[in-house]
Amino acid sequence: MWSQRNFYVALLVLISATSALVILVITGITTSLDLSSHNLVLGLNTPSLVVFWKGLSILGSVAVLTGFTIASLGCLILLQDWIAFRLMAITMLGAVVIDNASKWLVGRPRPDEIYPNTMPTSYSFPSGHALYNFLFYFTLAIIIAHKLPRIWNIILWAFAILVVALIGASRVFLGVHYVTDVFGGYLIAAIWMIVILQLLKFPNADISRAAD
Repeated sequence: MWSQRNFYVALLVLISATSALVILVITGITTSLDLSSHNLVLGLNTPSLVVFWKGLSILGSVAVLTGFTIASLGCLILLQDWIAFRLMAITMLGAVVIDNASKWLVGRPRPDEIYPNTMPTSYSFPSGHALYNFLFYFTLAIIIAHKLPRIWNIILWAFAILVVALIGASRVFLGVHYVTDVFGGYLIAAIWMIVILQLLKFPNADISRAAD
């Protein structure tokens, strides 16, 4: 586990960054950046890429991720790993509350729909795909990582980071989120993750081991 000092420093940095981003979004200061990046990425799309992004977006959807979470919790029950079970369950249940509360508080409208049947009805900030997938894949990596040798530990974290990054990118390339929505989702997820790891005193929460 992190020391108390490192925990509070990390928490302060993340809360400060998130608060600054929320203020910039609410006041419209990020609008120019969001619109320019929105138009830029949409201009890079091809029909094949759109299919690719749609597949990733489905992979990161609430329905699919709920199935993955239930399956993971089932495996942890079979393994009788109640500490990890509690970590996964509380993390993902808390994510639902945090995501919906954040969307309601910021109340940011979605971009205009570009591709048919891709636009959710919820508010835009933060990206739920970014938030939920960050928490699920990184929590799963934390639970599994300590059981693996160093090389597989590195591969596991690289895979988790890649999947989370691509799913977040898919929401921007499909035009259903602005880039700041995705960054906001990651920041809020990171805050919740370090808080829950600290509160539960999870014994394996040392991601630095991957770089040892």
